[in-house]
Amino acid sequence: MRDFLLSKLLAEPDYEGRVRQALEANLASESWDRAFDLIQRFGLVDAIERTVTAAYKPLTRTGRLTTLSAFADAVVTGPGFAPPAVDVVLADRALRDGALELARDLADRANSRLESPHPLSSRAAAISGQARLFTGDFDGAAKAFTLARERAQDERDKVEALHGLAETNLLGEQPRGGAIVDELARRRDRSPVDFVRFVTAHLNRKRLAPDSQGLTPPLHLDAASQVLPQVDDPRARTSFTFHAAYCLALRAEYDDARDWLARFFEDVDRFELEFAVPFGNWAKALIALGRRRFAEAERSLQAVEDAAVRTRDPHHEVNAKSLRARLLLQNGDANAAIEHLRPDPNSTVIPHWRGEYFASRAIALACARRSSEARASADEAASASSALEVHVLVEAARAIALANEGSTAGALSFLKLAEQTWMWDAVVCGVRGSPELADAIASEPDLRPAIADLYQRSRDSGLARRAGLRTRAVAEPNEVLSERELEVLGLIARGFRNRQISQALFIADSTTKVHVRHILEKLGVRTRSEAVARYQMFRGES
Repeated sequence: MRDFLLSKLLAEPDYEGRVRQALEANLASESWDRAFDLIQRFGLVDAIERTVTAAYKPLTRTGRLTTLSAFADAVVTGPGFAPPAVDVVLADRALRDGALELARDLADRANSRLESPHPLSSRAAAISGQARLFTGDFDGAAKAFTLARERAQDERDKVEALHGLAETNLLGEQPRGGAIVDELARRRDRSPVDFVRFVTAHLNRKRLAPDSQGLTPPLHLDAASQVLPQVDDPRARTSFTFHAAYCLALRAEYDDARDWLARFFEDVDRFELEFAVPFGNWAKALIALGRRRFAEAERSLQAVEDAAVRTRDPHHEVNAKSLRARLLLQNGDANAAIEHLRPDPNSTVIPHWRGEYFASRAIALACARRSSEARASADEAASASSALEVHVLVEAARAIALANEGSTAGALSFLKLAEQTWMWDAVVCGVRGSPELADAIASEPDLRPAIADLYQRSRDSGLARRAGLRTRAVAEPNEVLSERELEVLGLIARGFRNRQISQALFIADSTTKVHVRHILEKLGVRTRSEAVARYQMFRGES
């Protein structure tokens, strides 16, 4: 009926005036879909710029960029450039989709054409800054976010620009980062989004700033979680939930980290934030690795590697290589880990990612007992980045090198650093790759309570037994065993011996022995009968 009446309206002599009156009414009531429909139906080209400008912030801040970008696509016609407000929309979509160069170019073009002051000028500069930040152009990002701050038309614009500046300075390892986080702290109680932006920057400072106390309390996660439902900006939400998950993983609080990452992916899927997916998959792989879910870590890491190839992104490629090497290392293949990290990373890569790459290589070299090379690579890592999380990994490599020489001094200082910074994931990486480091730590009576708690969280019951520690089994078989290991355990439960298992699964006897050993280690049991009891308990059998 509405379509019929609108088509009849065209026959009226004053139809255009009445259409424009209706458009004004829809803009006043924020009925954006109807306003867009009127513009398209009646060809009100001159109303596009004003309508997009009015609709942009209400729609994008509630995650409705798709609605706005669909309208932008529909009205981009003719030989000339689209109106500058439409360019901002298209730049925002390109950023969401991970097309960083396109996002930067569209945002810069829009900003050069927007009259100052303009409601979208700050946002255009912020998009340009974010695209430059993701590609490691810290100077360009700082200039763009500074411009965004200068052109901010409201408090939300200003906080977004400040948050961008904080990220740029912290990731670029510039000294101003802390001061900007302090400025965000002074604004944190003005609104839920202000608080969440502050906590995100606060977490980054704690893990990256070399003069911070590390991931010690307070992290403000509970308070941020309480106000998160009131934060309507999906980018602010996902940035926070990702960093919450990542920092908890660095603390080796893997189960809590997994819960936060699930919240991250809920928003990513709901709002189609494609650019965030590789970051989330990398964190998922890190968490799975910490929980000894190696098959899950492999799948998530493969997704990151595929995305790096598809987008030709050197940052994700380097980050994936570092974690891939740690996966190889924790499966006992130090030499493969070294080979995986043989080429030096591009010098334009984000400093702490580059530093982590060198530090991971140093750990692998130390685990292979190539101590002099390990120390050289550790020095490269320290030169590449001053980030605290890189420093902890560097100390892991140095502690392993000392443990190879029979010294426990490195292990003692390394564990003290982990205690002071609450960054325990590096310890998990080190002790899994180096029995010498694990033994050195276990030989220190003062360290045993802390390491027992760590082995509990990381499900390293085999390492706990090696150290003479007792840990409580916390995971069900399907959580820690691979599909093949579950298959083997099922046959053990049916009374099969190793030779029969090998014949049933068409695998070598030596492979079966390895599977059985891994099953006992992962379940934290000593005998096959104890493993079967856990399996039957899980299946609800008597």
